[in-house]
Amino acid sequence: MGKLAITLFLGLLINLSFGQVGGMTSFQFLNMSDNARVMGIGGQNVSTLDRDVNMSMANPGALDTSQQNHASFNYLPYFSTINRSTLLYAFNRPKSGMWATGMTYQGYGKFDETDAGGNVIGEFKANDFSLFVTKSHRIDHFSFGVTMKLVGSTIASFNSYAVAMDIGGVFIHPKIDLQIGMAFKHVGFVFDKYIQGVGQSMPTDLQVGISYKLEHMPVRFSMTGYNLLTKDVYYFDSELNVEFDENGDKVTADKKFSEQIFRRLIFGAEFMFSEKFQLRVGYNHLRRKELRLEQKSGGAGFSFGGMIQIKGYDIAYTRAMYHTAGGASVITVTTDLGRYFYKNVSKFE
Repeated sequence: MGKLAITLFLGLLINLSFGQVGGMTSFQFLNMSDNARVMGIGGQNVSTLDRDVNMSMANPGALDTSQQNHASFNYLPYFSTINRSTLLYAFNRPKSGMWATGMTYQGYGKFDETDAGGNVIGEFKANDFSLFVTKSHRIDHFSFGVTMKLVGSTIASFNSYAVAMDIGGVFIHPKIDLQIGMAFKHVGFVFDKYIQGVGQSMPTDLQVGISYKLEHMPVRFSMTGYNLLTKDVYYFDSELNVEFDENGDKVTADKKFSEQIFRRLIFGAEFMFSEKFQLRVGYNHLRRKELRLEQKSGGAGFSFGGMIQIKGYDIAYTRAMYHTAGGASVITVTTDLGRYFYKNVSKFE
């Protein structure tokens, strides 16, 4: 009775996709960008390995010794009352190599709980979280990594938990500034469901990307393919694209092959003027096509950001456009804790 509204909201959250493909899996919050850099270059990237510890969340193979003792905090005030925070720390063990650990928390705010007649009888909250540990290993020009995750979700008195892992690697070209990455993400299973008997699955994805920095220009370009395990990434709006055959049955519009390709690609560029100042821009074609209005886009699909280093802190900000109604901003603060606890360790100036 009094849990009717909670049950309905639970059904919506199971199918929530944040404007992305289908929404037929649980824990879709795992597909959101965790930091300003990745969001600034389009929302997904698995091919960039440098001293930025945040890239290890996109691809565990991007965890590198140059990130030793680096800690990062990310804050994303999303739409409405949704807020997301991520904390990450990387460290090097003499016998086992590079490790990173952290957590992500995403809160959805408060909701009215109603009875069958629509009368408000209370409030409830909803949130998601992920606890993760990453281990990487470098062999010559290849870096491999694995991330293990405990994932949870709470909606009032309903809970769901899963275990998952990301497996990834990055190839670093020995002569030119070229990197190729691949990551198999969110592979796992749900061991405790919101409601027994109601199916839930993980948002498993395969991503492949390439990053290349021009030799005589401070610009790195990247292209990332994602949703590579999804057969159809074309959203059909039955209100806007209705056709009928000779029997009066609805027929979906043709799905162009070029659209199926570009809706799986994200493009980004980073303008690296120095170690202390960078600008970023990204384009997400799927986001633009799914969230723009028929007559105007409001910049949907584009993202812009930058990073500045101040007294040993990398402070990054990105604004990603989703709709004419607005976008989302994320701020990332990263520093080398080694400069506080160890002498001659810091990579930050």
